[in-house]
This record gives sequence, C-alpha cells and structure tokens, in this order.
Amino acid sequence: NIGSQGFLRTKPGVKVNILAQGSTSGQNLPQRELIALADRQCDTFILGQTLTSGTAENGNRALGDVHENTKNAMVDAVADFVGEVLTHQLAPAIVTLNWGERDDIPEIWAKREESKDEKAKAERIEILSRIGVAMSKQFVYDDLGVPIPAPDE
Repeated sequence: NIGSQGFLRTKPGVKVNILAQGSTSGQNLPQRELIALADRQCDTFILGQTLTSGTAENGNRALGDVHENTKNAMVDAVADFVGEVLTHQLAPAIVTLNWGERDDIPEIWAKREESKDEKAKAERIEILSRIGVAMSKQFVYDDLGVPIPAPDE
C-alpha cells in the first residue's frame, strides 16, 4: 500500500498517476463519519427510535424529551426482563439447591423512583396557598422533601 508503506510495486508497463491529496482540514475524516453513523445507529437500536432520531446539527429539546422518555421505557423493560429471570429462574434454583422444594421463594424486582419536577411541586404549593387551600406545615415540608427545621435553627 503506497499510502501506509511508502512504496508501490507494479507489473512492468503499468502507468501510475500520482494525484494530489484533497482537503486536509479534518472535515472529511472517515473516522468522524463512522462515529456519527455509529451514534445514530445506537440511538436507533437502544432507544428503538427511527423517524425521530435524526435532527439537525444543533439538535432540539423535543427530541431530547422523546429520547429521555423512550430511554426510561427501555430501562423499565430491561429491568422487568431481568426481574423475570431472577424471580422465575435464579431464585428458585438457589432456594431449591439450598433448602429443597419450597413455596416461599422470594421475588426480585427493580424499583425505580420517577424523577420529580421540584419546580412544578413548589409552584403547585404556591398556587394552592394563593387560592386559599389550607395545608399543614408537615404536608408542605413532606411534599417538597425538605426537613422541618428544629426550633433553634
């Protein structure tokens, strides 16, 4: 290979034209194209997206929200699949091996807490307060996930 080895061997009579190399600015690197293609393919494969996966170079927020929701659904689906395997295959095998046939085999399931929109919760409390809905101090602190300060704080 003349490019990597620095020499060229041909049969007698073969005419060789040496052409000037094109742009070397880095814009046409094959690696860059492969990485971009792989990134799009991973989006499609992992997120299960097709039509909504491609967007302009600057992206958009709606696409990010779609991908986030889809990612959460995929994580939940994988967690359910793993839970099925652990609950119906692994746990019974371990229990049977150690204690024999039993009916009280544990179930193993993933539990994910949904992300909370803290700003929306605070705005809801503010609106309820403004329209005159009576709320206990304990409820407000619990809902916002903030500890009630001690009397000396």
